[in-house]
Amino acid sequence: EEFSIQLNDDDENKEERNINKQFLKIAHVLYKKYIQPKCEHEINISGAMRSVYDNDMRDYQQFMENNIDIEAVDLFEYFDVVIEEMYHCMMTAFDRFSETDQRVNIAKIYLQGVESNKIRNVYRAPDDNQHR
Repeated sequence: EEFSIQLNDDDENKEERNINKQFLKIAHVLYKKYIQPKCEHEINISGAMRSVYDNDMRDYQQFMENNIDIEAVDLFEYFDVVIEEMYHCMMTAFDRFSETDQRVNIAKIYLQGVESNKIRNVYRAPDDNQHR
């Protein structure tokens, strides 16, 4: 006779809610560290976007209660617009930098470093730990 444990819907829902609760806690930690106004590691996003997240996440208890039934995929994508905005800001700054003379100087310094590392690697003594 085969033995199996059948979970009822309540058990499955409880387990799913516990998992969501853990992910929501992680999301809130990320908010407090990077998005909350005046936080130590505040990222560069628009005030409007910061306000949306702040209104949703400022009150931890309310955030947890309002989102406990969120679908996992929605929770995984919760900060995607923040990431997209940061990427856009970085690319805009990089494009501006690419048009300056400093870009050429940095490229030369980088290439000199690459070449000197190649020379060092040729004359490096074999590492005894590599052969064990």
